[in-house]
Amino acid sequence: MSLTLWQYYLKCAENLAKNAFKGITTPDDWKKSRGVIKSQFFKSMGLSPMPEKCDLKITDYGEFKGKGYIAKKIAYQIFPDCWGSGHFYLPDPMPAGKLPAVLFVCGHHPIGIHGYQDHAALWARRGYACFIFDTIEQHDNTGTHRGLIGGFRPDWLSMGYTAAGGELLNSIRALDVLCSMKEIDTERIGATGISGGGANSFYVTIADERIKALATVAGVATPEYTLGHRHFLHHCDCMYFHNPYMRDTSEFAALIAPRPLLYCFASEDGLFSQAEYKSLAERTGRIYELLGCADKCQLFEYPGPHAYQPETVEAVNKWFDKFVAGEDHPLIQREELEHRPAVLSVFEGKVPQPDRLDILPELLTPPVSIRLPGGKDDWCEIKEQIKTKLREEVFYAIDNSAPSFEFSQLGNWYYSDAKGGRLLRFSGKVDDVEIWADLWQYGSENVVIGVADPDANTEQMRWRTIDQGSPFGISFVYIEPRGTGMSGRNNESGKHLLRAGALTGKTQVTLAIEDLKLILPEIYKLDLLKGKKFYLYGEGDAAVACLYHAIFDDKISGVILKGLPASHKNGGYIPNIMRVVDIQHALALLAPKPLGMIDIPLSRCSWASKVYERLDCPEKFILNSSLEQQFKKVLSIQGGKS
Repeated sequence: MSLTLWQYYLKCAENLAKNAFKGITTPDDWKKSRGVIKSQFFKSMGLSPMPEKCDLKITDYGEFKGKGYIAKKIAYQIFPDCWGSGHFYLPDPMPAGKLPAVLFVCGHHPIGIHGYQDHAALWARRGYACFIFDTIEQHDNTGTHRGLIGGFRPDWLSMGYTAAGGELLNSIRALDVLCSMKEIDTERIGATGISGGGANSFYVTIADERIKALATVAGVATPEYTLGHRHFLHHCDCMYFHNPYMRDTSEFAALIAPRPLLYCFASEDGLFSQAEYKSLAERTGRIYELLGCADKCQLFEYPGPHAYQPETVEAVNKWFDKFVAGEDHPLIQREELEHRPAVLSVFEGKVPQPDRLDILPELLTPPVSIRLPGGKDDWCEIKEQIKTKLREEVFYAIDNSAPSFEFSQLGNWYYSDAKGGRLLRFSGKVDDVEIWADLWQYGSENVVIGVADPDANTEQMRWRTIDQGSPFGISFVYIEPRGTGMSGRNNESGKHLLRAGALTGKTQVTLAIEDLKLILPEIYKLDLLKGKKFYLYGEGDAAVACLYHAIFDDKISGVILKGLPASHKNGGYIPNIMRVVDIQHALALLAPKPLGMIDIPLSRCSWASKVYERLDCPEKFILNSSLEQQFKKVLSIQGGKS
């Protein structure tokens, strides 16, 4: 019995947990791996390279007071012309000496610094300084966390932007604000928060070693359970990193070691599972044990729903007294919210201008720019550099996994129509997910390999193409990669499968590229296709898969593409691809192979057309609206191979 695409993603997520820390059994093993994993963390968060720090432009918006504390209202720059807001709480009266400090990361309350004011006030009354700050979508901030879960920004995946990465940048800049305050001891800073704040306090502690201890509350998810128990349907995008390197959350968590890490989870929290957080803590603890500091990685489980309880607050207080302050402070509980939003508001609706926080994804992922080649020799060097970068940063999951693969012939029939020829059928599985192929063999030396998109099957592909190719006697192979044909997705499941692909490292386009890498060598070695020339044809997302496979496969003599997205912002979603190339650059990587495109204006692919011109083969770059004419032109060009 084959798996559905959804079941496949669940299996992938389980394997991430099973393979966590594979090969790491000694402190030296971890020391050697740590730098690689840290680099992969920043890339997975969409912050590699890390943006240069701009002037914070810390701006004072007044202050307010309460029992045992005084707080300043502060604005600061996250990125040039992108503003954030927060409150800096101090004890009142002030004790002597520099204070231990807490970076409090807000969860999903509509106005974070209002909804969590009781926590910040608690820390100040306990003798700590506390900086509490809004997320990029709270208060008057115009950013959003919900591009993937909302289905309106699937391009974030290709751009390499994560809402978690946007918040990580915000958290680092908030930490910069905290460290700039003369009242605090910068060697004694802890980070905490609940829900989205639990996730992002976790991420900023991984990223920034100025934080000496972490207490994360109900905020850290693992792919295995967030997919397996469908918690991801209710989690915001800011909870998750993209996962092109197929890492379990625990592998990034271990980057905190040997700094103290306290996981806090409620036993009846519908957004997490007990098995999830217990196994997460156990896996993270392996590295703490290797480093001889097992006591610094702890799980605190408490009864109740997705919320703080008095015992949670006490556990976090004690953790920070021990590992941040280095001394006991009064153990007190939160009090009721004291101030209305009007008292706490920083901007009062009037945000500094300009404020470009709403386009932070675009600011952090500017369009890739690649120099045009001066000629053939120049192009070879540019092309190889790009291909290497694609392998290392985009298709890492393909090159570093070994899926199970089955592919066998089901039959060989004479097909008695006016054209004559034979029909061969093949069935198989990749990691237990069904794949399929039909071969319609005629007399031509040319073979067109058609790849089904998620909404198509081999029979539909046949009727779309075989009549247009029949005047030339072309043989056709039609392939259904994973998640197409009889196991294809529907529109409603598409956005959820895209998120599942982001969490496990392979979107459906990536899977199609991987399947072609496995299937085509089996096609090439068929006796009745020996000595033939092979061409790839695809539509929509399948066209994207054909494009990238052909870049790396020298046996492909040419490519015909229909319905190709103008950019990866419009379709063909592949994690991080736009940090290396966009569609028009990828098209140029095919040169000097013949490239036929249907219904694509030159304005959408002018960069690629210039490359073909500079390589003295503009005739191989063919724009046309007729599939029949593309077959005729592309397949008639000689010397198509690179």
